[in-house]
Amino acid sequence: MGQITIYLDSNSEKILRRRAKEKKLSVSKYVSVLVREKNISEWPEELIDSVGTWSDYPLVAELRTGYGDDIRRDKL
Repeated sequence: MGQITIYLDSNSEKILRRRAKEKKLSVSKYVSVLVREKNISEWPEELIDSVGTWSDYPLVAELRTGYGDDIRRDKL
């Protein structure tokens, strides 16, 4: 496991320590969780499992009714 040193202004340090305490984690563990959460490269399994479960949610065609046709767009 690697070790790093970071420098924070006093206000940021207070926030970090308070949030870690609220989560009942050490500051090191809390920073590790934040780094992982902010760098997720795939969708959470819970989200993938929920796809299609909202049977009453309108389809795209229903959402777009009444708006007319799109304007012609320039090619890039």
